[in-house]
Amino acid sequence: MVLHEGKVAEMATGEGKTLVAILPAFLNALAGGGVHVVTTNDYLARRDAAWAGRPLRFLGLTVGVVQSEMSSAEKREAYGCDVTYVTNQQLGFDYLRDQMAKLPSELRLRETEPFGCAIVDEADSVLIDEGRTPLVVSAQAEVPSEKYTTALQIAATLERDVDYTVLEKEKTCILTERGELKTSDQLKKEDLFDPQDPWAPFIVNSLTAKELYLRERQYIVRDGKVVVVDEFTGRPVEGRSWSDGLQQAIEAKEGVEIQQEAIVLASISYQCLFRLYKKLSGMTGTASTEAEEFNSIYGLEVNPIPCNKPCKRIDEEDQVYTTEAGKWRAVTEAICKAHGSQRPVLVGTTSVEKLG
Repeated sequence: MVLHEGKVAEMATGEGKTLVAILPAFLNALAGGGVHVVTTNDYLARRDAAWAGRPLRFLGLTVGVVQSEMSSAEKREAYGCDVTYVTNQQLGFDYLRDQMAKLPSELRLRETEPFGCAIVDEADSVLIDEGRTPLVVSAQAEVPSEKYTTALQIAATLERDVDYTVLEKEKTCILTERGELKTSDQLKKEDLFDPQDPWAPFIVNSLTAKELYLRERQYIVRDGKVVVVDEFTGRPVEGRSWSDGLQQAIEAKEGVEIQQEAIVLASISYQCLFRLYKKLSGMTGTASTEAEEFNSIYGLEVNPIPCNKPCKRIDEEDQVYTTEAGKWRAVTEAICKAHGSQRPVLVGTTSVEKLG
């Protein structure tokens, strides 16, 4: 009932979120607008569609699943079903591509009322943690790679807090007046902001790449290419890149082949995407801590759902250590102790570099 009423259900892990979503999906599909059950990856979309498909089809509904490798026609057929299982990323990109479609036959989502109802799994991650993450469809622009390497060389001669200022919160840098003069002298160019031949953005990107984007933290280098690391999952994401020349500045810094800069053709955030739905609900194991954000951004109320059986888990107090070495020593001891009793251990880290 919580999901059917358009709220966020806080359910503990193992309480059957996949099965619980079947009933509200069925009820909302009866209205005829189509229901999107949103998951975080293709495997879960495929698995959940297989599990839920049998009872939903038994009840007379059509069930579809959208996968990244599908053609536009296959996706259109899946989105046309009463209940469709799809990832948040795939849904966003399909919407953006539909905005650029020239003919109705090129559309993937429904031509009329494409956003009826959505039930979002891992709602805290999708709607809050990644809510402001932009999804971008882009095309390549012709920019000489020499500009990036020249900017990198000039950035190396500039002094922090003298020639430029680092804005860590905004994740960028700005040139001081002295820095602009020093750069102009090296380039023998008076106007760094000349619309016909701008240099300031290239210098700023090189400084930003040097100061704020670190290898094995924000990105890794794999097979001669810079691969972005997702800040929420800590996993490398193939195909994702930074915009406005920052990706190329990082590639120049790492000495790999500089890819052509991308021009943004269409963009949307998850916040804007999911606010398009007439009815939105979600499921997650941790929602109470983000209850205020769910309400202020999406107008969603969070309802904790009692466990089917009493939870026997014991939540211990946090352990705080004065040194990094002491912390990891304690982590190692805890892992060995759990391993000795044949219990599996999951260790979460905040960055790729800590996995080593």
